Amino acid sequence: MNREDYDKKNFKIIEDPKKFKPVDKHPTLQREAKLKRTLRKLRKNGHLSNDLSDDEHRKIYHKGSLPARIYGPPKMHKVRIYLHIIISPSKIF
Repeated sequence: MNREDYDKKNFKIIEDPKKFKPVDKHPTLQREAKLKRTLRKLRKNGHLSNDLSDDEHRKIYHKGSLPARIYGPPKMHKVRIYLHIIISPSKIF
């Protein structure tokens, strides 16, 4: 299977509205931003300063979330080549 065929098969699966729904903004990144705002507000108002050290605050202050990645390794052992779609939730909130 060449790259062009692979991409066509992946896009055909991804564009199926029964399986996937497009979103305007990624909810993971929105949740991370909301957590950051809440932590800053709590820290600014003094609610976290007595309970958490700076090191502990840095540990719960999540940053660097990435949207999930999708890929589809081909099932080469089949007569008709299918893609096995995998959604990788690496480094998400």
